[in-house]
This record gives sequence, C-alpha cells and structure tokens, in this order.
Amino acid sequence: MDLTGLQVQSGLTDRELARAADVSTGTLYRAKQGEVKRRTTMEKIARALGVAVEDVTQFRETLREEVLFTYVPSPELQTFRAWELLTVALIRQGRAPYLRERFEKVEADYGEEGRQLRERIEAEQWQEGNERLDQESGGGRCRPQRYTE
Repeated sequence: MDLTGLQVQSGLTDRELARAADVSTGTLYRAKQGEVKRRTTMEKIARALGVAVEDVTQFRETLREEVLFTYVPSPELQTFRAWELLTVALIRQGRAPYLRERFEKVEADYGEEGRQLRERIEAEQWQEGNERLDQESGGGRCRPQRYTE
C-alpha cells in the first residue's frame, strides 16, 4: 500500500510518524516521494506503521531497483570467500598448524609440483620394476600404463 495511505490509516501526523520512526520529517517526505534508498530507514518507517518494508509501495519499488543492480559474484569467487571464512574460523580455533599441514598435503597431491613428483616417482618405480624383471627373467619388460586423473 502507498506510504501516505498507510499513514492515514494509522492516524499519525507527519511529525508523529517521523518521531515514532526516529527519522526527520524531511526524510519522511523523501520516503513518500520514493527517494529513500537506505533499507534501515525504510525498516524504521515500516516498523512505526506496523507493516513490512515490502508492504510499502514506494519501498517495494526501491527494493526492486536495488535488486536489478545487485552484484552476484562468480562461483569461483564464492568458493574462495567460503574457503576464507572457513579458514578464519579454524585459525580462531587454534588449528593453524593442522591447516598448514593439510594445505601442503593437498598442494603436493593436486598441485603442478605434486603431479610432476608423482610422475617422476611412478617412472622410477617402473624403471626399478623393469630392472628387476631383467635380472629375474633375462630381458622381460613391463609396459607402463597411463592413468588419467
């Protein structure tokens, strides 16, 4: 419903409504014109009238405009932010050493250096296996099989 209509229903004058909402009469005037952009101000006025912010026509229009320009971060950025929040929580719980240890393990397992290290170890193991077979069977060879992650 329109802000002026809600005010008439409540029986409050501009000054009384402004005082009840803890805003100036100028702010109340701007709210009636749909020029108030701060959600906290909208909430104060709506609360003084006993309605939800979304029930006031002028506020609903402003909120709709606000939604049109809301920035939605990329999934990657959301993931980084979630990781950061979780990391901060764990550090505050005194788990920084555990985090460092886990991070190093994950980096070794999944990072570029970890991949290269695994390939080198795998190649050395195949080489050792081939050498053992050469000694045991007089020249038999193992063929390495590649597994993709």
